[in-house]
Amino acid sequence: MGGEVVVRKPKIEYTRSREYRVLKTLTEEILPGEPFIYLGRYSWLLSPKKEPLELDILFPNKPLAVEVEGEQHTRFSKIFFKQREDWAYYKECDHVKVATCASYNLPLLIISPEDKIDAASLIARIEELIHANTAT
Repeated sequence: MGGEVVVRKPKIEYTRSREYRVLKTLTEEILPGEPFIYLGRYSWLLSPKKEPLELDILFPNKPLAVEVEGEQHTRFSKIFFKQREDWAYYKECDHVKVATCASYNLPLLIISPEDKIDAASLIARIEELIHANTAT
């Protein structure tokens, strides 16, 4: 996992979003003081079109990556996509993220819309993920 990293800082409009609440819980309650990258794109994580893909949160020293999924990850919506082919490509990129992170032994915590995002729930999921990753 090397290469160029492009980092964007959280914007004010994110402060009410589910993604930002997960970020806040992880960085303030679960892993305080742990360096992280928010919305980074990585040269080692490439889409089928060979474009760098984004991870919502990456803790490079742990290692742990986090993806906070919205409804656009589970169903087609014209709010997010012009056509179904765009959604299919988006889903393909999701699969690439999972496979690539696995190939780098980088635990990827995927938080779906129905998942709880309180500290206790996230800690349990992280421990389960890390245990599963070290058992392989």
